[in-house]
Amino acid sequence: MHYQLIRSKRKSIALQVLAGKVIVRAPLLTSINYIERLLTKKLSWIEDKINRQDCDKQNLNQFVDGGKIWFNGKQHPLTVTKAVKNSIIFNENGFLITLKNARHKPSKTDQSSASDITASRIKKMIEVWLKQQAQRYLIPQTKKLSIQMSLTPMAINIRQYKARWGSCNSLGNIQFNYLLMMAPQWVVDYVIVHELSHLAHLNHGSEFWQLVEKHYPEYQSAKHWLNSHQQQLQWVL
Repeated sequence: MHYQLIRSKRKSIALQVLAGKVIVRAPLLTSINYIERLLTKKLSWIEDKINRQDCDKQNLNQFVDGGKIWFNGKQHPLTVTKAVKNSIIFNENGFLITLKNARHKPSKTDQSSASDITASRIKKMIEVWLKQQAQRYLIPQTKKLSIQMSLTPMAINIRQYKARWGSCNSLGNIQFNYLLMMAPQWVVDYVIVHELSHLAHLNHGSEFWQLVEKHYPEYQSAKHWLNSHQQQLQWVL
């Protein structure tokens, strides 16, 4: 079995499967023989992880003609055409992206890099569009729910995070990841209630969760949806 071994001053062994690759994190003096016996013992677990990640790849955002993009909790087909200017349309048929024609046709040796550039352009256009949707929904909905909860944030901002959907700091400023618009609206509302609740409790203690449940009784289902779709909602090329 192929695997990447990372040794450090840790006390125990940890196995990870990331993007279909097996990673072993081990103490400095752990023998190769012991590591490989452990891998053999954990073979079923490793294969299950790899199979699950292979399935998840099929459900990732795909920034190509014929691909699919997550929005409002569903994957929508993506059609790409060429014209004189860039544009993006979303309707019941999915996303229609029009890209401005390139000034010159790439050679065969440049086609691979041209394909990457095209995917990057598509991704950037959808990012701008998602940010617009976030501005239109997240800010007014946060203000509406803040009135219901009698909790007023000092500011509401939209940005992109790498590993979180929202945040609230001690100054009372709330920030949301505009990629949250990939999730269904009922899940988005949970994240809003979650961050607003931090205005009263800047922690995840029992009182915090009681407040979340008071204003969003189905919060466990929303948390489960986010956790179970964590792999699919990756925003990478």
